[in-house]
Amino acid sequence: KVVNPLSINMSFITLLDSSLNTSRIGSFSGYLSATRSRRTIVITLYQQDVNTLNALGVCYNISTCYAQVQKWFIVDKYGNPVLATAPIKASNFTNDTKLPVFLQFLSFDVNTGTLVLQFSETIAKS
Repeated sequence: KVVNPLSINMSFITLLDSSLNTSRIGSFSGYLSATRSRRTIVITLYQQDVNTLNALGVCYNISTCYAQVQKWFIVDKYGNPVLATAPIKASNFTNDTKLPVFLQFLSFDVNTGTLVLQFSETIAKS
């Protein structure tokens, strides 16, 4: 049956760091775009959601990237919901190769020596 990409409900999909340990879970505020090609749906996420996944450590490489959908994530052209699944590992993964860009010098506190800087993406703690 043909699924309707306009029926996507991002509340019913979760990205996880493992199929067994669900301690790190990424959820979504929505999506930027979705297209369908036969049996494949391509969803483009909002950048803020990608940044959140990076901060949580979810889907930072192929071994930490699983998706799980629940009933009503998407429906077919007759309104029938997709079946819920156990977590499924990504079969393909493109590593983050974009370098963070320094965007803004927000503030400097002379009393404490504190700098506040803003970057284009989530910066890892050290």
